[in-house]
Amino acid sequence: RSDGKCDGPRMRPQFYFFGYEGRAGLPSNFDCDYCNALGHTAGALIACGRSGYMATVRHLDLPPSQWVPCGTPITMLMNMEKRKGKMKPVIRKALTDLEGTPFQTLKKHRAEWLSNDMYRIVGPIQFSGSRSGAINHTLAMEIKDNNEKSAA
Repeated sequence: RSDGKCDGPRMRPQFYFFGYEGRAGLPSNFDCDYCNALGHTAGALIACGRSGYMATVRHLDLPPSQWVPCGTPITMLMNMEKRKGKMKPVIRKALTDLEGTPFQTLKKHRAEWLSNDMYRIVGPIQFSGSRSGAINHTLAMEIKDNNEKSAA
């Protein structure tokens, strides 16, 4: 530029930090199937003219071919809470259930997991083979708890 050979606009690079993207692993087969199912469900809700619905999928403990796509009305997620002196409809925060199986399992194994490597699959995500369709432990525990509550 200083020698007069560049008469275009000054270049201003835009930097982007790929922190989470750079540290994240590839999505598992379950992740891909789940997101695909949610996308198709959202598309079906749009095609049917349904607004105010959230795309959901039920029976995640079954193979993807047996999952059930659903549209959950946003109003079903609302609770009335007092905000600034007035009752307002809000979506209740989903806090960690300290009495639930996932947290109790963490609590039980915390010391061991802090000092030892405890993996279900050592190495990269498996896209084929017997463990390729595995769902994560937390989801499996929550599904089991929900099924036991439903049966009771």
